[in-house]
Formats: sequence, structure tokens, C-alpha cells
Amino acid sequence: MKKSLLVLLFLAMPSLVFGLAIEYMRNGECYLLIGHSDINFRGVYRLNNPAGEPAGNPVGVKLFDPKASYGISVNLDRNVYTFSENKVPTYTLGNWPLRRLLKQPGDVGLWGAHCDTRKSYYVSNENLTYNQSNRPVYTTTGPMGSNNSNLSNDPQNVSWTWSGTVKPTIKEPGRWYFQKTHVLCDANCKYTNGYSDAFWLYFVPVDGAGYGNIPNNSWWQSRDKDPHGRPGNLFYWDRVYRKYTYYDLNMWNKPMGIWSPSNPIYGQ
Repeated sequence: MKKSLLVLLFLAMPSLVFGLAIEYMRNGECYLLIGHSDINFRGVYRLNNPAGEPAGNPVGVKLFDPKASYGISVNLDRNVYTFSENKVPTYTLGNWPLRRLLKQPGDVGLWGAHCDTRKSYYVSNENLTYNQSNRPVYTTTGPMGSNNSNLSNDPQNVSWTWSGTVKPTIKEPGRWYFQKTHVLCDANCKYTNGYSDAFWLYFVPVDGAGYGNIPNNSWWQSRDKDPHGRPGNLFYWDRVYRKYTYYDLNMWNKPMGIWSPSNPIYGQ
């Protein structure tokens, strides 16, 4: 479906002036912006010449092709401006924060966390496998452990026992550094990178509704329960992309001439 836009603009200035300046005589001068998907239809036109000036923008002919413009402004010096937006063709992964409903503070945090499983993280809807080893994790405060019997606010192991030992080796305000300190899997184990597996765990403050801000493209612990009934909630890797939109103020460059099929003039 072809899209079209029609915008009509009248020049005007207050009637209480001293002397009839030429700008005053231009009161009522009218410009028309026609937006359309077809270049042969869209254009910017000057419709009249109330001042009767021999000079100025020509009347009744296309001044220039406004392209994707959706607004127009003309000052009393007849400078013609249009407003347009331009969306980039590809999506960009931005660095803006994401507001998410995190695990309720005090609930079980890391549990059975052998961080090395993220080295081959398969995303089914993309049919791609990503290496997410050593990526930070965002959650709220709460006890951690490898099973129900060793849940603690000072965990000594949050890894499955078959995988070895993962525990905090650095504790700083608002974040802990977890490392694998004991490896049980051999070099051919599918789920381990050995002692190189390590990551920062960040404790996120939340508001009264339980929402907190996390960085885009990060791992975070939700309120979704483990489907197998184990303590601790599910973690997600969250990414948000967008197409950037730029809003432009364009000014017609008069020395470039009047638009014609052989001489296309664009907003400068």
C-alpha cells in the first residue's frame, strides 16, 4: 500500500508592526508538503506570492524532493526546513539497562552451579551455540549451596558434587567472585573447563515490587521455579536489540536548484 502525507503551512507574523516591511507583506504565503512512497508524487511546493515579489521561491513547481519528511517549516526569509526520521537497517545490541523481576531477596540463590556448563550454551530459536564461560551473573541476596543440606549465606560449595567445588574466593560489597577450586571431571568431561571456570556474582537491589536493573546482555536469576523442583530459580541470558532511529532537521539548499527527474534535490 502506498503511503501519502499532506501538510499545508502558512507564513504569518503579528499584524502590529511599524511600517510595511517586506516580511510583513509575506503574511499568508503558503507552502505545501506532499509525502508519498512514490518520488513522482511527493514534493515541497510554494503555492502563492501575496507580497507580489518577482524574486523568491518559484510558485507552483516542485522545489525539492522531501524524501521521508513528515513536517515542514518556512521562516520569513523563505528558508525551507523539513523534519524526517531515519531508521538504520540492522539491529544493534545496546548498553542500556533492563528492568527485571528478580529472585525474591532471601530465596535460594546459586544452587548446583557449575558455571562451566555455559561454555556451550545452545539457543534453540537461533540454532546457535555460544560460549558464555566466565560471564557475570546478577541475582539478589540469599543462601546458596550444592544441595539442601549445605545451604548457607557463606557457601563453601555451590557446584554439583560430581563436578567438583565452586565457591566464592573474593567477597566485595555488592559482588562475590566464584571459582572452581576442585575439579572432579577429567579433560574429556562435557561440562567443565577445569580451573579456568570463574565468574562474578552481583547482588542487585530491588524496589518494593521486586524489580531491579541489570545490564543488557547479561545473566540474571528470575522468580521462575526450577522445572525439576530443585531449590533456586531459573537463570536467563537476556539480550535486547533495537534499530536506532535518527531524527533530522533538513534545510533545502537553494543554490542546488529546483527539483527535476534529471536533477534530484534532497534536503541538506
